[in-house]
Amino acid sequence: MKRLNYKITMENKNGEKLNSAQSELEELRNVKDQTTKKKKWTTGKILKMIVMVIVLAFVWIGAVQYFAADKYNAVVKVQEEGQGVGVNPTTEELDFGDLPKGDNLMRFVEIENGGEMDVYVKIVRTGSISDLIEINKNNFVLSSGDSAKIEFLLKMPISANKEEYKGKVIIFKLPKLF
Repeated sequence: MKRLNYKITMENKNGEKLNSAQSELEELRNVKDQTTKKKKWTTGKILKMIVMVIVLAFVWIGAVQYFAADKYNAVVKVQEEGQGVGVNPTTEELDFGDLPKGDNLMRFVEIENGGEMDVYVKIVRTGSISDLIEINKNNFVLSSGDSAKIEFLLKMPISANKEEYKGKVIIFKLPKLF
């Protein structure tokens, strides 16, 4: 039976041969270096994390407010001058019906603040109809327990194309914090 002899040699990063005590020390230094590198938090990293948390908080709050907002589809169909006005009596959307060029039509939305704190009301219009709608009240505070009647006046210009204008009206009610 032959005996095999093994000789284990270790080298450091520079290629120098180390004995077993030196190799154990070198391994401990490598482990320490790796853990030290993992635990370092620079000021830049901390600031990035803070900014990211703030941005995510604003996105979250914005999403919650958007889903809690009152949203109304707004639509009007342009007719030639002299034709009659056709109005849809729905309360679920701001349907201005069929409106001749040069005419105006008003729709109303009543909002209430049933909460315990005052709210800031912000109304946003979107879509092709947004430039045609004037709002009598926007960017105002609605006190707890109060209600407000908001007028939406659609002014159809004489130069309007004979088509259907659509969009959305979004009524945000943001808590008044101070």
